[in-house]
Amino acid sequence: MINWETSFVSFSGRMYTPNDESFSSFCKAFNGNFKKRPACILFPKSENDVASVLLFAKNNNFKVSVHNGGHSTIASGLNNNHLVLNMRDMAGVSMSEDQNTIVVGAGALAHEIDDVTTKFGKAIPLGDCPVVGISGLTLGGGIGFLSRSVGLTCDYLIGAKVVTPTGEILTCNKNSNNELFTLLKGAGQGNFGVVTELTFTMVDIPTTVYGGNICWHLDDAKEILSNYDQLLKEAPNELNLYARVNEEMGPMVKVYGMYNGDPSIGKQYFDTIRSWGETIFDNAKEYSYQTIQKINETTIVDSPCFLWKNGLIDETLSSELIQTLLSAYSNRPTPYCRLNIDTIGGAVQKPKELSAFAHRNSTYVLSVMGVWFDVKDKNECIRWAKETMTEIEPYLNGKIYVNYADPECANNPEKYYGSTGKRVLEMKQQMDSKGILIGTLNPERSEFS
Repeated sequence: MINWETSFVSFSGRMYTPNDESFSSFCKAFNGNFKKRPACILFPKSENDVASVLLFAKNNNFKVSVHNGGHSTIASGLNNNHLVLNMRDMAGVSMSEDQNTIVVGAGALAHEIDDVTTKFGKAIPLGDCPVVGISGLTLGGGIGFLSRSVGLTCDYLIGAKVVTPTGEILTCNKNSNNELFTLLKGAGQGNFGVVTELTFTMVDIPTTVYGGNICWHLDDAKEILSNYDQLLKEAPNELNLYARVNEEMGPMVKVYGMYNGDPSIGKQYFDTIRSWGETIFDNAKEYSYQTIQKINETTIVDSPCFLWKNGLIDETLSSELIQTLLSAYSNRPTPYCRLNIDTIGGAVQKPKELSAFAHRNSTYVLSVMGVWFDVKDKNECIRWAKETMTEIEPYLNGKIYVNYADPECANNPEKYYGSTGKRVLEMKQQMDSKGILIGTLNPERSEFS
């Protein structure tokens, strides 16, 4: 039996073991299907704290998971019987005096960054979920409402501090540890070391933007999705739109997003979207940028159980693909199952610096989510998600977006990282030869993998 107090006598942060009353509250996963019970959860306050945990793990045959925002689709920030570094106590956000750069602790959430930057008319590209962790988002790429107009979250990363599995503290940027820095941008989730701090450049944002949600009955979905695809082929990069097929208000199709520019021009595009059919919900209007980033915050539910499968599309949403998706959706086993379409394109295709993000030439990330809350529905939801992905496989390019991690792809880095996959694996073996870190390339095995 390990005495954790004496094992981490120099550790300055909080520490919780299964004997602590609040321990279970820190074991809760975004995906409620995963029930994990680590041996010890540690909240570091410094790089030295992180180094001490990694060295202990190395010397005592433990593995380490890194928990940032906690939104991993496969609960990779938690584990069974090993150590968890929960980074939430390293979540500071500090802007430079000239308001052009920002330094962010690895435990910060997206909305916490917006809370600091938007009052100065600045932002970094974030995802469409306000409570996602900045570290995982960035290290996997980062697609969101600004992506078509300015690029990915990782495209604005200019520096990072990394603690290696051997306890070394590295500064990574284009001048120091450049190859590692390049691979962190898109392939850094638990693969090479523990990222403790990120530095970004920022972009200017309008005081207000036009955007929101427009929804139609499911009967109109085929035409709506076709119009959505056509509009994105013709519209300027300032228009960023996602599409969803789900049951927020009964079976429906939703198009949502924002125009990153003159709100009067944005309104014209959203008026065009309104004209596609009789809407059942419409809250699109002029908002502050910070408000639009939280526009769907109320749709976030507590610990749903799901299998999330995804793939990339390099072309358009063909009528055949749309019909295949909608036919599959009509056979969903629960009302909670859904189809997600995330736009890429635009500025994402023209990065200023190298990165490990492998999907710049794709147009959409297409996700199939089998979702359940009652365990009796579990097997059918898993079956439905897998069968639906098999049906649409001919329309996909064979790659996977790592921020929607798929447990079946752990041993295939090319699926996540394309032609960079071989080098990512080599760097993983170089930096973490003992496999101490539980990351994208070596997640804990589960019933899905």
